[in-house]
Amino acid sequence: MIPEPKKPICVHESVTVSALASEMGVKASAVTLALRRNGIRGLSIDAQLDVSTATSVAATFGYSVLASPTELEIEQSVVSVARIRIERALVELDVAVDELLSTKEYEATGLELRRSVNGIRANILVLLTPATTCTDPASDGQMR
Repeated sequence: MIPEPKKPICVHESVTVSALASEMGVKASAVTLALRRNGIRGLSIDAQLDVSTATSVAATFGYSVLASPTELEIEQSVVSVARIRIERALVELDVAVDELLSTKEYEATGLELRRSVNGIRANILVLLTPATTCTDPASDGQMR
C-alpha cells in the first residue's frame, strides 16, 4: 500500500520550532533533535526558523514546505497585472482612435481628438510610474 502524501506546510517568512512541530503532528523535541542532527544546536521551541531551515527539517519528517508570499509580494504582483492590463487597454484605445480617424466624418476634428487621447494617455502613464521621492512623516507629508 502506497502511503498518502503529506499535506505541505505553509510558512510565511519564518516559523517557530513549536509551530512547525504542531503542523507536522510531532513533538517539538523531535524537531529540535532533527535540528541538532543537521548541526543546529541550542534552539528553544520558541526559536524562529527561516523557510530554508524549516524546509530541511520538515523533509526529515516527510513533509514539504511552501513559502507563502509576503503581503508586499502579493501587492507587487497585483500592481504588475493591473499595469499590464492598462497598457493593453491603451494600445486598444490607440487602435480604435486610429480606425475612427480614418473615417471621413472625423477628418476635421481628428487632430483635436488625437491630442485629447494623448493627454489622457500621458496622465495614465504618469499614474503608472512608481514614485521616486519619499515623504518624511515628521514633516506633514512634505517631499524631501
